[in-house]
Amino acid sequence: MKVYDFDPRSQPDEILKAIGLVVLEANELEAIIKMGLASLLKADQKIAHITFQSMTFGQAFDLLKLLAEVLVDQSNHDAVEGKKSFLASIARCKAAMDERNYVVHSFRFVDHEEGQTFISRMKVGKSGVSLKETVTPSLANAVADMLREARHDLFRHFIAIRIL
Repeated sequence: MKVYDFDPRSQPDEILKAIGLVVLEANELEAIIKMGLASLLKADQKIAHITFQSMTFGQAFDLLKLLAEVLVDQSNHDAVEGKKSFLASIARCKAAMDERNYVVHSFRFVDHEEGQTFISRMKVGKSGVSLKETVTPSLANAVADMLREARHDLFRHFIAIRIL
């Protein structure tokens, strides 16, 4: 019978570093979204911090998407194309956070007999749970890059709309 090691400290430093980067990039994206919300709502920074601190990413994201639909129409953001681009940027943020969830909530273990680390992410679908793919450091780093690019793109839109 095989014995697997589920202790996170047994994971290679390379994967721990990559997953840590994903977590930090996601945190920065969430912070930008919440800063944008505070600015959109013209909220006092202290009140905004208290309000948005208790919101999940999903709640903040949904509120941003709803506000974008209404408030972009009232801005000087190059009308229809700018609005489409802004909403696409918001959708990229959601997609990046979905990828973050796969990486962060993946199933990790080390098989010392084989000398390998297995890091798999699961996908739940209509047919049940199936193995999606192995999460490697390069995949985790790609997700971190995706999060950073989504954050930078959203920030550019916030600047264009004069939100931040």
